[in-house]
Amino acid sequence: MMWNSLRGKEHIGYSQFGRVEVVGKNFTKKHVEEIVKRGIEDRVITNPEIVTKYLKTEDGDIHELRKKYQHTRVISKDKLYISGDITIYNNVFAVAYWKHGEVVGVEIENAELVKTQRSIFELLWEIANR
Repeated sequence: MMWNSLRGKEHIGYSQFGRVEVVGKNFTKKHVEEIVKRGIEDRVITNPEIVTKYLKTEDGDIHELRKKYQHTRVISKDKLYISGDITIYNNVFAVAYWKHGEVVGVEIENAELVKTQRSIFELLWEIANR
């Protein structure tokens, strides 16, 4: 699913981060390098404690690459609970979850579903903190 998302020119969505725990550092670094190489923009909404746990402590080389393409905003967990990962690109709405030994994901390709989800994301992006 992560590699499929490379077909998009822009990613938007919500994330609890922590993909390294599932796919490993090498794959994550390769994926991030490919995003930068392809010039894909990424806007992500997350919860503040996730920024502290993952983004401020992640490996230096991955962190430096991520800063080149990713824009992150936060909303408190009591307003928007984020679990797993939702990525919207092209006409694809992709949902994944990977905690507590459970790994599950689905990609839905549907322009109308994406249009609705994109409009929800844009509303939340406007109220999220930088």
